[in-house]
Amino acid sequence: MECGNCALSDFLILARNVSLLLLELTAASLVLMTMLSGLAMILSRGDQTWVDRAKSILRGAVIGVVVSLTAWLLVSTEILFLAGPNEEITKSWFKITPPNPNACYVPPPPADTIPGTTSPVTPGDWILRGIRSEQKQDASPELTSLINCIYEEIPNLGINSISDDDIYTGKCKLSDCSGASFPSCPISACENDRKCVHRCGSCHYGNGTQGGTGFSYAVDVATNVDLAKLKDVVNRCNPNYSAAFHDSPPHYHIENHT
Repeated sequence: MECGNCALSDFLILARNVSLLLLELTAASLVLMTMLSGLAMILSRGDQTWVDRAKSILRGAVIGVVVSLTAWLLVSTEILFLAGPNEEITKSWFKITPPNPNACYVPPPPADTIPGTTSPVTPGDWILRGIRSEQKQDASPELTSLINCIYEEIPNLGINSISDDDIYTGKCKLSDCSGASFPSCPISACENDRKCVHRCGSCHYGNGTQGGTGFSYAVDVATNVDLAKLKDVVNRCNPNYSAAFHDSPPHYHIENHT
């Protein structure tokens, strides 16, 4: 069987597994009944009634094994008869072949895709308000998909920040804003535009990502749209994200809250 596509051989393997299980249970029962029979004879102390019960138990166990083996022989003969010239089945129906562990393996999506998609996620026609266009590449695939979805319902959304312009001027080094050092790193290292715009370990910096692109899990947008509508759209586009009002300066902050 490969990924749910059953064939005749799969049913034969199932029959084989069930029959082997029954044979194993039968063998275990024979051992148990033999032990009980022997124990009954030992405890009988010559009482013929107990001796007869012990013999009856042993006789029943032997008959059960004979019946099970006969059933196996009949089933095997019937399968061989039905299989006809199919040598693969007639020779190995009672042999199990270990399944291929990679038969149904689905490789993870590439780094520039999001779960449930097979094609790269690229930014749409976003409205950037006074920030460098390079910030678009800093949005994670998940965030990029979310922003694209929001623009389908709120086309006039203005984006104030995805990551940080100062990353590209050399003023802001993500190593100074590592989540590993937050909150021990000084505020002056990563806030109020002294070195970096956002705080240490901010989700705008991928909670401390040291470099590369596609790390941001947050976007700040302008307040020219209705917050209630924005919250509703964000929730419908990706329930893992939420929107809230932040001041200094006033803006709406959208981030992954999981």
